[in-house]
Amino acid sequence: MSSLYDILKDVINEKAHIPFDFENNCLVIDEKANTNENELQSVVFDFGRKANQYTFHFAFELDNNEASFLGKLFRWNLDNIRKAVDAVVLCEKNNQKYIFLIELKSYNYNMLDLRNKFKSSILFVNYLNEYLKVYQGLNFDDFKVVSIVFDRKVNKEVQFNERYGFYHQGFSNTNGKTYIRKFID
Repeated sequence: MSSLYDILKDVINEKAHIPFDFENNCLVIDEKANTNENELQSVVFDFGRKANQYTFHFAFELDNNEASFLGKLFRWNLDNIRKAVDAVVLCEKNNQKYIFLIELKSYNYNMLDLRNKFKSSILFVNYLNEYLKVYQGLNFDDFKVVSIVFDRKVNKEVQFNERYGFYHQGFSNTNGKTYIRKFID
């Protein structure tokens, strides 16, 4: 465990924490709103089997009904900053730190809404960064942000969408599995 983990577990509402499975070296990211048998319900985000290849710091749900997102403070008509991604994952590899912004979708979604979710989530990460600087003496300035959409639009390889600035991976079934190395190696 990192000191960042210890700090964030005390700062982020515990209802929003995503537990790391240390035995299997992975996270399971659930989309609780997707209850239909055809919708993407979860993705296993596997950190691989090589010891110490990746360092997990923390993961939490930003779009959690029990732990309100900071964006909900804004007026309802400012929909572009009231939305958030499903998960935020902080980790590192070879001294490069990463913040993964992860969104789970099924089939149909609006690309502009999706881009706004990533933007507003980055605003929250920036807010959290300022908190850590002021109160903890830590910061995310050297973290690289990686945005990812997982959905049911099957594709064989991870693809990067240049226009909207995120990676995409689709799954044929409702519970997918992917490897972190596909997005940073």
